[in-house]
Amino acid sequence: MTKENQSLKLKVDRKLVNKAEIARRLGISGAYVHYLLTGKRKNDQLLEKIKELIKNAA
Repeated sequence: MTKENQSLKLKVDRKLVNKAEIARRLGISGAYVHYLLTGKRKNDQLLEKIKELIKNAA
């Protein structure tokens, strides 16, 4: 897991925006959000969108 993904995971775990809400807003599955945040899947465009969602929720 990259440091960047760890940072995102911490923010999601603190419920600024939960994984289910991220998935709903992006139209993807919760499992795919999990894979992106843990580094098991790579999609830079979606990671940027996730960062924006978290940033705007803070």
